[in-house]
Amino acid sequence: MMEIRRAALADVPAIAAIHLAAFESDAEARLFEMLRDDGDIRLSLVAQQQGKLVGSNILSVKHVIADGRDVAAWAVGPIAVLPELQRRGIGSALMREAIEIAGKRDVQMLFLLGSVDYYSRFGFSADTAKPFTSPYAGVHFQALLLDKALKIPKSGKADYAAAFGKLG
Repeated sequence: MMEIRRAALADVPAIAAIHLAAFESDAEARLFEMLRDDGDIRLSLVAQQQGKLVGSNILSVKHVIADGRDVAAWAVGPIAVLPELQRRGIGSALMREAIEIAGKRDVQMLFLLGSVDYYSRFGFSADTAKPFTSPYAGVHFQALLLDKALKIPKSGKADYAAAFGKLG
């Protein structure tokens, strides 16, 4: 049985190990470490099975302006699942829980960089992110409106936490 819960301080080494195992480079593990060290993590979720951490989803601060107004937004990622357990719904469960918690915390938008095919199932769209200038703009730059009263702006700016720019 899988449990999704908020990460604890004792989970930090396992979270780093999950990111190291799930990706071809150590960039995501370093990003997690830098976000943590900078105090920019807004939500850290883990998936646990039989007492072992098997997945992680990190959401961090995001500075967003839409049509001249500040928007409460978070950046999703890195999100990772141990390779041997991928394609079993763990990542989806982590994403659904993150979206639910963000909505309860009055976050108006979520942004991420990733596969359009995968993240569109959660409502993320490159079209929603398109009006926002960002160093990461492009087909993989996506957004999800959580606040139904908020409309897609004519123009905006979406800046990630400083750690993203430090990844060389």
